[in-house]
Amino acid sequence: MTGIPNSPSISGVLLVELYVIIIWHVVQKSDICSLARSSSMFQLIAEPFIYHSLSINPLITFLKAAKSTLLRPHRHRLVHGLNLNELHSVRSTYFKRSSLMQLMARLLTVGSRLEALYISTFDYSSWIIRNCNHQHLTTVSIWIPDSQYDPKDNHIYQTIYNYTKRHPNIKRLTILSVAELPPICWNPSDYLPNLDTFNYSGPTPSELLKGRHLTRIWLNLRPKNGEVEIEPTMSYISNMGSTLLFLDLSESMIRAITWPSQAIRGFVRNLPLLRYLGLPRKFANSYSEDDLVDILQECPSTLSIFRMKHDGFPPPLPTLKLFAARETLKWIINTSTLYYENGFFGAFGRENPSIRLSDKSELRRTLLKLGVGVEPW
Repeated sequence: MTGIPNSPSISGVLLVELYVIIIWHVVQKSDICSLARSSSMFQLIAEPFIYHSLSINPLITFLKAAKSTLLRPHRHRLVHGLNLNELHSVRSTYFKRSSLMQLMARLLTVGSRLEALYISTFDYSSWIIRNCNHQHLTTVSIWIPDSQYDPKDNHIYQTIYNYTKRHPNIKRLTILSVAELPPICWNPSDYLPNLDTFNYSGPTPSELLKGRHLTRIWLNLRPKNGEVEIEPTMSYISNMGSTLLFLDLSESMIRAITWPSQAIRGFVRNLPLLRYLGLPRKFANSYSEDDLVDILQECPSTLSIFRMKHDGFPPPLPTLKLFAARETLKWIINTSTLYYENGFFGAFGRENPSIRLSDKSELRRTLLKLGVGVEPW
């Protein structure tokens, strides 16, 4: 981690590296702050951990950290991540939103080492990134809430396009929106040529997928004019067989396919390197458990992790036949209630180490443990 002092030891007790390892295992940032206040030497070691990633939630902590960062120029280069996703929850009665925006704009301006930016409510905060340049930026996540979208105004997407186009090193992009991507030139030949991971929720991402060779894709297609447009999105994904390792599809996409079982079986045949597949478990008039068994058996031998998602309650309980379809698979089964833990999933999961029960709050940790990598949520 950059910013850590190079002195070989502190007071002749331990090497700096050993203190770094110790602090690395401290979970609570408040404990690291307490350590930093204990001496100037520990402050030098702890500061890169304290200021590495700043999140707007909780707001009080963020305000203190942001102001402290701005006061000391040497801390500017310590900030590698800014998470402003909870901006919509900040009450104007608590802290003037205009003042908060000014503070965030200053942080973005001085954050020369910024690598990851997560931002929401883009309609009134887009101006803070309009003139920013972060040469080390590799991860961008932008959420546009439904309530904030104006279909007659495309300036939000134009700002997104202009900002991201200035940062060709971006590898991971998330766009969560109710609106269709406007007719902007998203040509992969000159727009984000290094894009590797794409997480999208909206009517259609086809322009951003055309001609790409991505390794990870999360898709949650929303209806456009009452219908989900599945093509040409699926066609573009099918052409990523030489690179695609990770694919997670939403229920709305599967519902839009006329014969989902046959379509998915043919689809996965074109993805010989696929390691992770996320699909809805089952829903009315779509496909049966036998269909899902056929899909899994059709998947390439490289597939090692399958995520089974449940959108209803109670969920349809699988049989042992489904788990036996691919005995080498590791399973991630979404859980959100005690029903899962006390029912079939809980009992079977306790007996089978390949079954991982995971709600959304634990999904990130579960994926990391299984070696999938960091997911975008």
